[in-house]
Amino acid sequence: EDRFCKNVYDDYTKYKYFFRCMPLNSSTLGGQLAAYLGYLKSYLWGAHSINFTEVAFIHENLDWVNASIDRLQVALPALLGMNIVDRIGFPQNEPSSSFPAYHVQLNASGAQVVIPIISSTGGAYLAGTYGAVQPNYLIVGINVPSQLGTHWVSTSTMCEYEVTLQVAY
Repeated sequence: EDRFCKNVYDDYTKYKYFFRCMPLNSSTLGGQLAAYLGYLKSYLWGAHSINFTEVAFIHENLDWVNASIDRLQVALPALLGMNIVDRIGFPQNEPSSSFPAYHVQLNASGAQVVIPIISSTGGAYLAGTYGAVQPNYLIVGINVPSQLGTHWVSTSTMCEYEVTLQVAY
């Protein structure tokens, strides 16, 4: 979290041995995701004449997520001309049965791209229910469970419909 990094600046004597190597802090992660969405937007336009402007968020209600979304809420409209049409937060222990309704809500919002910021099993539930609902949007974002070798099986092969951000620093 950014607040931990701020502690070093505010009280160096106390926190001088606090080091953060990975993962990236939350606002940097939001910046990386904004940059990737900019790349994707230009790629889809240049290669396929597809333009997207309507985006929505789905995320866990966790403190670390807020800085990422704060950064995206500024960057996406200002730098990429995107409109944020919906935002769904859910508890980290949300059951899989909730996710089809989330897809229906996001689809009804007119989102063309849905941006997940998820670190728990909700990521597998989001990807795993996408194929059954077949909404008219692309999932592009941070889905930590997608980094696992078991993601294909845990989503019943439905993760083929998502694009996830893997950051290398």
